[in-house]
Amino acid sequence: GKSTLVKRVLDRLQRTKDFPHTISGFYTEEVRSDDGERSGFDVVTISGRRGILSRADASTPGMPHVGKYAVHVSAFETLALPELKAPQPAGAGGPQGAAGAQLVVIDEIGKMELLCKSFFPAVQQVLDSDVVVLGTIPVPKFGRSLAE
Repeated sequence: GKSTLVKRVLDRLQRTKDFPHTISGFYTEEVRSDDGERSGFDVVTISGRRGILSRADASTPGMPHVGKYAVHVSAFETLALPELKAPQPAGAGGPQGAAGAQLVVIDEIGKMELLCKSFFPAVQQVLDSDVVVLGTIPVPKFGRSLAE
């Protein structure tokens, strides 16, 4: 799906020798149990750092849930938010984008990620900048929107 496409685009860009741009951001990856069942999701930064986004775990009181998944908001904040540092305005003499990047990957802007209160303002700041964004947004199922 969406994350697979993002990873293929990143792979192609990183193999392009004359691609002069710096890339920052993150993508999500499914985590599967030994029997092949989806057991959660990890967040992976472009630089290769990895952490838990969510796990199928009903025994986590106080932790927010999306469906059967307990969302590890603090782990997401620690890894993903630094990848979305406020870009410098054009002509300010600083880096061109988030964490000095000229391309920022945001996979995805979904319900789990939006449980982090600082995530949407950080995304908005990146979108308001001059950097190129490769982002994914899930298509609502059964008429529900992200805001719900």
